[in-house]
Amino acid sequence: MTEAQASAGAGTPLRRFVDRHLALLGALFLVVIAILRVYFVAGFDMPTALSVLAIVDRTQLLTSSVLTGMVLVVPLIFIQPAFRKWVLAGNRDGAPFSAQMRTALLWIPLSGIVLSTFTVPLLIGWLVGWIVYLVIHRWASKRAVKAGLAPPAKNAPLFDQNTNNWIAASALGFLAFSVLLQPWLAREAVSLRGGEQVVGSVVGTQGEMTLLLAAGRRGAQWVATEGIESRELCRDRPEWYAATLLALLPRDGIACRPILEADAERRGS
Repeated sequence: MTEAQASAGAGTPLRRFVDRHLALLGALFLVVIAILRVYFVAGFDMPTALSVLAIVDRTQLLTSSVLTGMVLVVPLIFIQPAFRKWVLAGNRDGAPFSAQMRTALLWIPLSGIVLSTFTVPLLIGWLVGWIVYLVIHRWASKRAVKAGLAPPAKNAPLFDQNTNNWIAASALGFLAFSVLLQPWLAREAVSLRGGEQVVGSVVGTQGEMTLLLAAGRRGAQWVATEGIESRELCRDRPEWYAATLLALLPRDGIACRPILEADAERRGS
């Protein structure tokens, strides 16, 4: 029996099921996340969500979910001591050339991608979590010294397995929620025939009609495709909870916030 087979045969029935069907469960989780993103963007309106799913570019939606999920999960992998040791092995004195190349090809690109695509709340969460970890580790070391015990090792776990499982589950839940807040469609200012401007996302076309998801409103809006005179990308920064560090940089486009404010005033009057 190989080591992998022995590992798969150990643990609870649920753990064995997950180990054997990890790829299938991962694909199912991706589809569920994609559907939930559509439901969230549709304003939690089921008919709107079904309309979006009927014409949305599913490849674009799934690819966006994969890339967003990778950006959010990679930092979670990086905090694992074994993975971090493997990635950073090339920085050790006397490391072989293969290890140095692996570190250079993985560490620098991944760090740049992860840092540039962090959402603001996720970045704050990781920073706060790391600070809390350092504080607790330092407190545990001082407590051990006062009790005449050896201080915990650098990579020693601070909590028992049950607490670690709860922390991991909470972190994964937060990551999944962060994915829902990030739209996969660009926000645009769509000028319609007659002078009306709609700020939102163009989902797709069906026949001679185009489906728009207007920002700040619930539901969707079907407009005649030939009635769309122009489309311009919004340069406004997204809401803070969905903004990435890259989104904070200046970019070209039209200012859509004044259009949304004027539309809100018109509908409120």
